[in-house]
Amino acid sequence: MRVGAADAGALAATHAHAHAAPRDLPAFMLASALLVFIATQVCAGVLRWSLDAVGLSVLTYAPTALLLTCIAGVAAAHGLRGMIPIRGLLLGLLLCLGVLIALFSVPAKQAVFGLWILTPLMFGYACARPEWLTSPACRTVALSALLVAGVGVVFDQWLDYPWTGSSFELGGKSIAGSREWHIGERPRLAGLSRSSFDAAAHIAVFAVVAAIHTRARLSRACIWALAVYAIHCTTSRGILLALAVAVAVIEAPQVLRRTTTVLATLGGLAFAVLPPVIAATVDLSQVARLQLRSSHGSFLDRMSEMWPSAYALLWSSPAPALGRGIGGIGAAQNLFEPDAFNAGDNLFVYGFVVFGLLALPIFLALARAAMSAALRIDHTPTAPMIPCLYLLVVWYGAVSNIVENPLPAAILGLLLACALQYRLPTVAPQEHFFHERKTP
Repeated sequence: MRVGAADAGALAATHAHAHAAPRDLPAFMLASALLVFIATQVCAGVLRWSLDAVGLSVLTYAPTALLLTCIAGVAAAHGLRGMIPIRGLLLGLLLCLGVLIALFSVPAKQAVFGLWILTPLMFGYACARPEWLTSPACRTVALSALLVAGVGVVFDQWLDYPWTGSSFELGGKSIAGSREWHIGERPRLAGLSRSSFDAAAHIAVFAVVAAIHTRARLSRACIWALAVYAIHCTTSRGILLALAVAVAVIEAPQVLRRTTTVLATLGGLAFAVLPPVIAATVDLSQVARLQLRSSHGSFLDRMSEMWPSAYALLWSSPAPALGRGIGGIGAAQNLFEPDAFNAGDNLFVYGFVVFGLLALPIFLALARAAMSAALRIDHTPTAPMIPCLYLLVVWYGAVSNIVENPLPAAILGLLLACALQYRLPTVAPQEHFFHERKTP
C-alpha cells in the first residue's frame, strides 16, 4: 500500500517523537555535548597543544568525560522510570562481560582504559538519535566542520603548525598531541586534528552528511572536490575508497540508486570479512615482503602480519571463545602492553579479539541492518543518509580500527542502535533526499 505524502510526514514525525531525546535528558544537553565533542575532535591537535602550553593537559579528556556524563544521565533517567530498554541492558551486560574477561588476560587498568576509549561508541549507541541527521542544523554543522578540517589539512602543506609532532605527559605516560609521521618522504598531514587518519575520517563523514543536505549539484561537486583533495593530502587511502563508494551512491541516478547501494553494501561486507578470513588460513608474508612498497603494500602487511598477530593474541587468551576482553587489543595495549601491541585495523578482527564468538551476533545484526537500509533507500525519510553511513563504516572499517576512532565510533554506535532497535518507517518512494520533491 502506498502512503500519501501527508501520512508519510506524520509517520516520520511519530517515529522522531517516539525516540526523542527529551524522554532521556533535555535535548539541548545531548545536542550541546555532541557539538562540543565534534568541535574538540576536529581541532584535537590544536586543543591538546594549547592545553599543554598552559599546564592543563588533563582537560584533554574533558569532552570524553562529558559524553560519559550524558550516558550516565540517560541510564539514570531510564532507571528512575523503571523502564530500561532492552538495548541498554544488552550494552551493559556486554561491557561488564568484556571487562570481566579482560581481567583474566590483561591488567585491570588496561581494561578500564579500554572501556574509556569506547565512550564515543557508547554515546552514539545510548544517546544519539537518527533524526538528528535530518535536522535543519545538521547541514550547517557538517559544512562548518568540513571546512575547518579540510582547509586545515590543505594549508598544512605550506604552514608549519606548532602543534605538529607535539606530545605531553599525563599519568606517567607520553600522549601524542598531534602525530607527525611520513610514508617514505611524504608527510601524512593532520591539519588541526590529532592524526592524519582522524582528519581523513572527519572530512569524509562531514562531506557525506553535508552533500546529502545540499541540493545544488555544483555545490555538491565543490564539497566532493575539497574532501577528496584534503583526504589525498592525509595519504589515507582506505577512507578515500569508502568516500568514493558513498559518492557513487549519492550521485547515482534515481533509477540505479537502489541497485548501486545494494551492490556497494554487499561489496563492503565482503571486503571487510573475506581478507581477514584469508589471512587466518594463508601465509602471505612472502608476498607482502615482495610488494611492501607497492600501492597496496600496507593492506598486504595487514593480511600477513597484523591480523595473524591479532588471532595469535586471541588464541593465547584463557578462553578464546569469549575473546580477550575490552582493552585486549588496540590503544590500551599501546600504553600498558606495548610489546604485544596490535592496532586491530579491521572491524571484525577487533570485535572477535575483544568478544570472541559473542561478536558474531553483533556483526550479523549490523550486516542485516546495512542490507535492509540499502534495500529501502528509496523508502525512508532519511534516504540516503543511513545507508551511506553504513557504507562508510563497513568500507573504512575493513582497513581501519574505527572502534577507537572517536567520530566513526560514535556513528558506529548509532548504527548499532539502529540495527538492534530502531525501525525506519516505510513510506512511498521519494525523490533523492537532496532533490526537490515533485509537486502532485
